[in-house]
Amino acid sequence: MRTAVGHPPKEPMSLVRLIVFVGMACYYPFLIFVCLGAAWLAVALFMTGMHMPRPFRGLLIVLGLPFAFMVLDALLALPALFMRVTGKDEFEIEVPPKWMKGLQALVDQVAEERGVDPPDDIRLHAETVAHVYEDHKGRRILVVGGVAVAAFSQDALAGVIAHELGHVAGGDTGLSRVALRWHLLMGYLEARLAGRPIGRFNPLAWLIRGYHFLFNVAWAANKRLTLDACRATFCKSSHLLNCRHAGVARKRSQERAVGPAKF
Repeated sequence: MRTAVGHPPKEPMSLVRLIVFVGMACYYPFLIFVCLGAAWLAVALFMTGMHMPRPFRGLLIVLGLPFAFMVLDALLALPALFMRVTGKDEFEIEVPPKWMKGLQALVDQVAEERGVDPPDDIRLHAETVAHVYEDHKGRRILVVGGVAVAAFSQDALAGVIAHELGHVAGGDTGLSRVALRWHLLMGYLEARLAGRPIGRFNPLAWLIRGYHFLFNVAWAANKRLTLDACRATFCKSSHLLNCRHAGVARKRSQERAVGPAKF
């Protein structure tokens, strides 16, 4: 038997998660702004140069050429944004339900104790401890690491599952799925910009890659906060288990000292 740990408190949105939301919402406007801004500067220098006297005409046209090349180089890389993003995890394993009866029963029991809905599907993973996400059909998937199933005690595993079900109840699965798609999409464009030799000398590419860097920092920080919370839940579950075992041992010690209770 396991000890119920109560309903999970609703976690307020952290600054890191807010930055991830803003990064996703502002990505396309940022690309449009920097590309149109550089194009406007190039056209403005060309048009101004055409109305200037001869000594300044060539100078302004020469100054506008780098902006034109920057925009052209960025536009040649932007088709990477139309690549199909699958987000399939190669380390995720789908197991027949009849092989998952024990784990399914544990998840259902934890969900009932915590007062949350169980996930729509449970899968195993070769690397992670546990995480949740939504697939393209909107199904909530709980993924549990094979090492966690094999090495964790039932109480410790229940604590980890309870934390992940709290993310399901809090709507974090939708954020994980959408943020992962944006992360992969930015990765495609990043690879295209970094793979072009001229892109290394393009300030416009530097701005776009800088945006990618900041989003990746926020994305990694959000995953780290989630992992820390998972560890805290694991430690709490282990602490409850140790306290319960200590209480049983204390009770048995008292029974040995005064004899078993008679009714």
